[in-house]
Amino acid sequence: MKSSKFIVATHIMTILALKEGRKVTSADLAWSINTNPVLVRKLIGHLKKSGLVVSETGADGGNKLAKKAFEITLLDIYSAIETKSVFQKPYSKMNKNCGIARNILPVLGHHFNKAELALMGELRKTSLKTISLEIIQSEKLKLR
Repeated sequence: MKSSKFIVATHIMTILALKEGRKVTSADLAWSINTNPVLVRKLIGHLKKSGLVVSETGADGGNKLAKKAFEITLLDIYSAIETKSVFQKPYSKMNKNCGIARNILPVLGHHFNKAELALMGELRKTSLKTISLEIIQSEKLKLR
């Protein structure tokens, strides 16, 4: 992936899942991710638009999941955050006098489409609850 937004958004969502309905501030989320709360709020904005997070402002404000963790898939998070295809077309124009340049995008495009469909299928099968449980298990193993 070209950006880390999906990973950071999944990090945010996992924290919210593990808090089980308790509100979490952007500052607390930013501390865990080791980033600026502004970035966290921007990602939360996308997650809110997609109906995955609810937020409250004010002294008792914070963020929490809008649905149960088992109802949210990695594809839901990915779709809320990433707007472009995993495989990007080149920015510069290809040399039309070159046979490879004329054909590389159509040929690769077919394979890229299959790969992207496989990725989306895998993300669709994995719930936020599964990720949360795997992190808990992984952390328990490290504490031994």
